Amino acid sequence: MTRYMPITLLCLTLLASLMACAPKIAGPTAPSAYVFSLQAFPTNIFRSTSSIAYSDSFSTRRDRFADLVVRVQNQQGEAVDSVPVVFEVEPSWAQDAVVTPSRVLTEQGEARARFQARTVGVARVIARVEDTTQQISIAISSPGGSPAGGGSGGSP
Repeated sequence: MTRYMPITLLCLTLLASLMACAPKIAGPTAPSAYVFSLQAFPTNIFRSTSSIAYSDSFSTRRDRFADLVVRVQNQQGEAVDSVPVVFEVEPSWAQDAVVTPSRVLTEQGEARARFQARTVGVARVIARVEDTTQQISIAISSPGGSPAGGGSGGSP
Protein backbone atom coordinates (compact mmCIF):
# COMPACT_ATOMS: atom_id res chain seq x y z
CA MET A 1 0.00 0.00 0.00
CA THR A 2 2.67 2.54 0.98
CA ARG A 3 4.74 1.81 -2.11
CA TYR A 4 1.86 3.03 -4.32
CA MET A 5 1.26 6.17 -2.27
CA PRO A 6 3.74 8.47 -4.15
CA ILE A 7 2.37 7.55 -7.58
CA THR A 8 -1.21 7.90 -6.33
CA LEU A 9 -0.48 11.38 -4.95
CA LEU A 10 1.22 12.36 -8.21
CA CYS A 11 -1.80 11.23 -10.23
CA LEU A 12 -4.21 13.09 -7.96
CA THR A 13 -2.10 16.25 -8.21
CA LEU A 14 -2.03 16.05 -12.01
CA LEU A 15 -5.77 15.47 -12.14
CA ALA A 16 -6.45 18.44 -9.86
CA SER A 17 -4.21 20.72 -11.95
CA LEU A 18 -5.95 19.66 -15.17
CA MET A 19 -9.35 20.40 -13.67
CA ALA A 20 -8.16 23.84 -12.54
CA CYS A 21 -7.13 24.63 -16.14
CA ALA A 22 -10.48 23.63 -17.62
CA PRO A 23 -12.20 26.53 -19.38
CA LYS A 24 -15.15 28.17 -17.67
CA ILE A 25 -18.47 27.65 -19.42
CA ALA A 26 -20.77 30.64 -20.02
CA GLY A 27 -24.42 30.44 -20.86
CA PRO A 28 -26.99 29.47 -21.70
CA THR A 29 -27.36 32.31 -24.16
CA ALA A 30 -30.67 33.76 -25.28
CA PRO A 31 -32.49 33.01 -27.46
CA SER A 32 -30.60 29.87 -28.63
CA ALA A 33 -29.48 28.44 -25.25
CA TYR A 34 -25.89 27.93 -26.40
CA VAL A 35 -23.03 27.48 -23.94
CA PHE A 36 -19.49 28.59 -24.73
CA SER A 37 -15.97 28.82 -23.40
CA LEU A 38 -13.22 31.37 -24.02
CA GLN A 39 -9.53 30.46 -23.89
CA ALA A 40 -6.30 32.31 -24.69
CA PHE A 41 -3.01 30.69 -25.71
CA PRO A 42 -0.72 31.90 -24.16
CA THR A 43 -2.06 34.10 -21.35
CA ASN A 44 1.30 35.88 -20.95
CA ILE A 45 2.70 37.76 -23.95
CA PHE A 46 5.25 40.48 -24.77
CA ARG A 47 4.10 43.89 -25.92
CA SER A 48 4.50 44.76 -29.56
CA THR A 49 7.51 47.01 -30.10
CA SER A 50 6.04 48.57 -33.23
CA SER A 51 2.63 49.98 -33.95
CA ILE A 52 -0.18 47.48 -33.82
CA ALA A 53 -1.27 46.18 -37.20
CA TYR A 54 -5.04 46.49 -37.39
CA SER A 55 -5.24 43.75 -39.99
CA ASP A 56 -4.33 40.10 -40.25
CA SER A 57 -0.60 40.88 -40.38
CA PHE A 58 0.91 40.03 -37.01
CA SER A 59 4.44 39.77 -35.74
CA THR A 60 6.10 36.52 -36.71
CA ARG A 61 7.12 35.97 -33.08
CA ARG A 62 4.41 33.89 -31.44
CA ASP A 63 5.03 35.45 -28.02
CA ARG A 64 3.83 38.84 -29.28
CA PHE A 65 0.18 37.80 -29.54
CA ALA A 66 -2.34 35.48 -27.93
CA ASP A 67 -4.64 33.19 -29.89
CA LEU A 68 -8.23 33.45 -28.66
CA VAL A 69 -10.60 30.50 -29.07
CA VAL A 70 -14.33 30.44 -28.34
CA ARG A 71 -16.03 27.04 -28.45
CA VAL A 72 -19.82 27.10 -28.85
CA GLN A 73 -22.09 24.13 -28.14
CA ASN A 74 -25.83 23.53 -28.17
CA GLN A 75 -27.82 21.99 -25.31
CA GLN A 76 -26.80 18.50 -26.44
CA GLY A 77 -23.09 19.37 -26.29
CA GLU A 78 -22.67 19.44 -30.07
CA ALA A 79 -20.50 22.05 -31.80
CA VAL A 80 -22.56 24.74 -33.54
CA ASP A 81 -21.60 26.39 -36.84
CA SER A 82 -22.30 29.94 -38.08
CA VAL A 83 -22.80 31.48 -34.63
CA PRO A 84 -21.58 35.11 -34.53
CA VAL A 85 -18.91 35.77 -31.89
CA VAL A 86 -17.77 39.32 -31.06
CA PHE A 87 -14.35 39.91 -29.49
CA GLU A 88 -13.34 43.18 -27.84
CA VAL A 89 -10.87 44.55 -25.32
CA GLU A 90 -12.02 46.39 -22.24
CA PRO A 91 -12.52 50.13 -22.91
CA SER A 92 -9.38 51.27 -21.03
CA TRP A 93 -7.29 49.21 -23.51
CA ALA A 94 -9.05 50.38 -26.68
CA GLN A 95 -6.12 52.58 -27.80
CA ASP A 96 -3.37 50.12 -26.82
CA ALA A 97 -4.61 46.70 -27.90
CA VAL A 98 -6.49 45.01 -30.70
CA VAL A 99 -8.36 41.78 -31.36
CA THR A 100 -8.37 40.76 -35.01
CA PRO A 101 -10.85 39.93 -36.40
CA SER A 102 -13.36 41.38 -33.98
CA ARG A 103 -16.35 39.49 -35.43
CA VAL A 104 -16.18 35.81 -36.38
CA LEU A 105 -18.66 33.08 -37.29
CA THR A 106 -18.01 29.70 -35.71
CA GLU A 107 -16.73 26.87 -37.90
CA GLN A 108 -16.97 23.38 -36.41
CA GLY A 109 -18.05 25.11 -33.20
CA GLU A 110 -14.97 27.36 -32.92
CA ALA A 111 -14.33 31.05 -33.47
CA ARG A 112 -10.70 32.23 -33.49
CA ALA A 113 -9.05 35.62 -33.22
CA ARG A 114 -5.72 37.12 -32.11
CA PHE A 115 -4.95 39.63 -29.37
CA GLN A 116 -1.97 41.98 -29.50
CA ALA A 117 -0.99 44.95 -27.29
CA ARG A 118 1.62 47.70 -27.37
CA THR A 119 1.71 48.53 -23.65
CA VAL A 120 2.37 46.49 -20.52
CA GLY A 121 -0.22 45.49 -17.95
CA VAL A 122 -3.09 43.06 -17.65
CA ALA A 123 -5.82 43.39 -20.28
CA ARG A 124 -9.21 41.75 -20.28
CA VAL A 125 -10.58 40.40 -23.53
CA ILE A 126 -14.33 39.97 -23.79
CA ALA A 127 -16.15 37.49 -26.04
CA ARG A 128 -19.88 37.81 -26.67
CA VAL A 129 -22.22 35.15 -28.01
CA GLU A 130 -25.79 36.38 -28.39
CA ASP A 131 -26.64 38.10 -25.07
CA THR A 132 -23.89 36.51 -22.95
CA THR A 133 -20.29 37.61 -22.39
CA GLN A 134 -17.23 35.98 -20.95
CA GLN A 135 -13.82 37.52 -20.28
CA ILE A 136 -10.25 36.39 -19.88
CA SER A 137 -7.15 38.24 -18.64
CA ILE A 138 -3.91 38.40 -20.61
CA ALA A 139 -0.68 39.66 -19.03
CA ILE A 140 1.56 41.80 -21.26
CA SER A 141 5.19 42.51 -20.42
CA SER A 142 8.14 44.16 -22.14
CA PRO A 143 10.54 41.92 -24.06
CA GLY A 144 13.39 41.12 -21.69
CA GLY A 145 11.47 42.59 -18.76
CA SER A 146 9.60 41.03 -15.91
CA PRO A 147 6.04 39.76 -16.35
CA ALA A 148 3.27 42.30 -16.20
CA GLY A 149 1.92 43.14 -12.79
CA GLY A 150 -1.65 43.18 -11.59
CA GLY A 151 -2.54 46.58 -13.05
CA SER A 152 -5.76 47.14 -14.90
CA GLY A 153 -4.03 48.24 -18.08
CA GLY A 154 -4.29 51.14 -20.43
CA SER A 155 -1.15 53.08 -19.47
CA PRO A 156 2.49 52.36 -20.32
